[in-house]
Amino acid sequence: MMTSTAKLLLLVAPAVFAAVIRIETFSTTQANCGGDPTTSEDYATRECITVDIEGQPEQDFSYDVRCREDEIEARIYPAGNTDCNDQTVRTSKSVETDVCINEEYFCGNATICNSNVLVQRKFTCFSDEPCFARESSYACRVNEPTVAVGDAFASCFANGPSIKAQRVLMSSLRAGDLVLSQSAAEPSISRVIVNQHVESDHTSVLMHMKHSKGSLSVTADHVVLVDGEFMPARVVKAGSKLALADGGHVEVEHVARSRGGIINPITSDGKILAAGPTGLPVVAATGNEWLADVMLSGCAKYSLSFNLAALFPATVQAYYDAWLEAGFNAAVPTLAALKAAAPAPVVVAGVVAGDLVLAIGLLTFYASSFKVLAALAALGFLAQRYLFKAKKA
Repeated sequence: MMTSTAKLLLLVAPAVFAAVIRIETFSTTQANCGGDPTTSEDYATRECITVDIEGQPEQDFSYDVRCREDEIEARIYPAGNTDCNDQTVRTSKSVETDVCINEEYFCGNATICNSNVLVQRKFTCFSDEPCFARESSYACRVNEPTVAVGDAFASCFANGPSIKAQRVLMSSLRAGDLVLSQSAAEPSISRVIVNQHVESDHTSVLMHMKHSKGSLSVTADHVVLVDGEFMPARVVKAGSKLALADGGHVEVEHVARSRGGIINPITSDGKILAAGPTGLPVVAATGNEWLADVMLSGCAKYSLSFNLAALFPATVQAYYDAWLEAGFNAAVPTLAALKAAAPAPVVVAGVVAGDLVLAIGLLTFYASSFKVLAALAALGFLAQRYLFKAKKA
């Protein structure tokens, strides 16, 4: 039987980088897609899009789009395949980005397509940031380490806040904070290693999943526990089942999209109980699909970086915000592509090497911060001496 990690890796492999596809629609009277589009929608990479051919339901089709450097790959599926299941792919086409395409190109039958009102489409790929929704994602922050896990859960999601545990926006979390996670179908406590994008104003396309006991909003490639497997959120649809902290599940009623700010607290066990402003939380990973298997493996907690974060949480948060945020985000497409292509031993070696580099960088940052403080203290001392001498004179 294929494991959750193996399934996740199969999904990661074809996704060269996390991206959003902007699909602009133009009428056929707009030569070469000129002028303003009649519609413009942002979709997650590999999100299934259904096209209805007016008056010819047997010719309806679905397609998904995947970004490949300077072109997109569109996979077309027959009528009825609203999930874009790879096993029933009808054909696959490559299209340059920002090039005007007639819809009959996808339909595959010019005679049938031309008997209807045609449109033109233009596809544009741009990179995105995978995370939780900044304005509407909540977690349970545990303020007293000795509190019983059940009491902390009740304080955050049942009986109301207490000084021991509070339901807070994820954007308020920082390195070193304790939060509720899940282990062995029960709530558990995990530690925030670092909170990504605290100082960032980046936005991403978000999937808002309304379920029977609350809501969850994440980017399409953020990993959640859905239908018993850790999978990217883009597979979630009405009827999917999200996991609760106690091992039960809730059914997704509706999925909508919007663009908004992002936040992502990385935890020591790779998971977090994530909720909306009200309702119960569900189980989510704290990483996107290209790295979630490493985070969920349990190996990360033995790394140098994670253990240094436990000793110097405030320094780690400052280190990430000042030195790592921009560089790491820029490197993700390359890292994801290398991880997908490399054999497992090379990936392990790369993770170990990366951990060492991060640890050295943290120690360098800490030393430089100490030098700056020492220099400021010395300047303060010299200023005091100067003022003292000036007064005596």
